Amino acid sequence: MVAFIGLLWPLLVGTIGAQESEESEESLELRSHWGTEYGDHNFAGELYNHVGSNMADDQDFVISPLGVSQALGLLLFAVGPKSAAEIDAVLYPKKANASGLAPRNYLQTGELTYATVAALRPDLYIDPGFLKDAAELDSYVYRTHFAQRDVKPFDQFLNLKTRGKINVGLEELLGDYNPANRLLFFNVLDFKARFRYGFNTEKRVLVAKRTLASHGFIPELRTRVLALGLMNTGAELLILLPIRKANIEMVESRLRTVDIRKIRSRLNTTLMNISLPKIGSSQLLNLREPLRRAGIVTVFNKTTADLSAFKTELPLDDVIVYTKMNLFSQGINSVLSNATNIEQISQLEVDSSRAFVQEEKPVQFEALRPFIYAILDSRHVYVMGRHFPTL
Repeated sequence: MVAFIGLLWPLLVGTIGAQESEESEESLELRSHWGTEYGDHNFAGELYNHVGSNMADDQDFVISPLGVSQALGLLLFAVGPKSAAEIDAVLYPKKANASGLAPRNYLQTGELTYATVAALRPDLYIDPGFLKDAAELDSYVYRTHFAQRDVKPFDQFLNLKTRGKINVGLEELLGDYNPANRLLFFNVLDFKARFRYGFNTEKRVLVAKRTLASHGFIPELRTRVLALGLMNTGAELLILLPIRKANIEMVESRLRTVDIRKIRSRLNTTLMNISLPKIGSSQLLNLREPLRRAGIVTVFNKTTADLSAFKTELPLDDVIVYTKMNLFSQGINSVLSNATNIEQISQLEVDSSRAFVQEEKPVQFEALRPFIYAILDSRHVYVMGRHFPTL
């Protein structure tokens, strides 16, 4: 489906000051538009909420909406009409645009690497048409007995298929990989990027002073939003920081009807002082229950499962995804050599200084309390999660 081009809504943030006390409250007039202009049921927001409802209220988690859509996209070719309709309704809620399947030319190139695998027992039949469809989606089929001894070969299989770019270490993660399983769909996604303007580390906090960023207040989410540019990609890192009168649970509930990809067009380029915590999070998530709550029920049910590609009445055991989010001074999920760091940081500091030679007072943004983050562009939400800093 064609990606949305973003909301052409007047920017609210041109005169926002440094302190959160200066943030304006949303008006009754703004609220009246939520169900029409702002009403936007979307896959990433719905998925985030269904997964979050499985977590403790103060628990960090991270997931890739793009990775999940890849796994569900492959599953679509394995099921009958009823399950297909349920999956389609989750990927495209109320005919909205989903995070969607990435263009194939993104796969295994640049700094985005992912792999989707249908793992099944050796005795299950596989329709040749499904093998062809999987190959066209750059996905894989892997036969396994689901015993612990099979985990290392599966890990090596993923490493081979991604040309060494993914080395997850599944031996420690797949503790429930056991002979009771018959069929799993699995996705692992790794997104690496460097900031356009790097951070310094001060007392375990990432600090950037007088730096270039996009910033604004999104009233229907009750958040301040920071967007940090990433090098050699159209994607950005968004930090959604609830205003003092709100909380993270309130923001999360509203994300179901606000497409997070659209809000970048509502931010202003701003001179800022930014403080962020480091993030080190990696998560293997079993999505059976969140997907059932989202409406994908038939394929998991023992009496209704319609896995026609495998000619079996057995239900799907689970959909498993692995995602990581390491936020450090120079970027996301990657480490640069010292020589490269010094050269790029120096150039970026020069660029930042020239860009704001006429600016005076920077806006303060301190995300040292609970916030939501996302790595996204206008079409895809690559990574999405929440973080509770412990500084």
